[in-house]
Amino acid sequence: GFWVMGIAGISLIANLAVALLLRRGAEEDLNIRGAFLHMVMDAWMSLGVIIAGLGIALTDLTILDPLISLILVILITRGSWPLFRESLDILLESTPPHLKTSDIVATIECLPGVKKVHDLHIWSVEPRIVMLTCHVLVDTHTVPDKDQLLQPIQSTLSSKFGIHHLTLQLETKCPETEDLHCNLSYLTNGSSTKDPILPHLHHH
Repeated sequence: GFWVMGIAGISLIANLAVALLLRRGAEEDLNIRGAFLHMVMDAWMSLGVIIAGLGIALTDLTILDPLISLILVILITRGSWPLFRESLDILLESTPPHLKTSDIVATIECLPGVKKVHDLHIWSVEPRIVMLTCHVLVDTHTVPDKDQLLQPIQSTLSSKFGIHHLTLQLETKCPETEDLHCNLSYLTNGSSTKDPILPHLHHH
């Protein structure tokens, strides 16, 4: 029993040391966060072995081993769930939770020369890299050269939302015959439509 506790103690110290090294990078990088949580969970397991071994040595209650194991399973599951959710959102190309589509639409449409935004898609390939694609309908009376809007849109989204990877298609008229295709105003004014599913609207 005491040999097991001794080895578990060495493992506990080693896991905590590695976790401390990974702690800073775990705040921004999903892969490092996974490795950090792995080390933390291993440290919990080593601590559980020490507690179970000491308890059994002092009381002869062997039931302590499965009880502590069950507690560790609950702790590991609870600690891993946020990482699992975030990884799943990235795999499903969901809109990052800290970004609100209606705010982004409103911000772009407030820029001089922008009439409407459609086909908006926001996703992330990892927490630090957010991607955005959209079509922007340009008012040629305000901005004769539609390409002049590229820099203002990129600068605004970069500074306000931290979105640096953009693919924008600037249009002088909507290529679709249906007006709803070029209208995302329901996102910004909170109004509902009879048909909430807009054709060709790719928003996750």
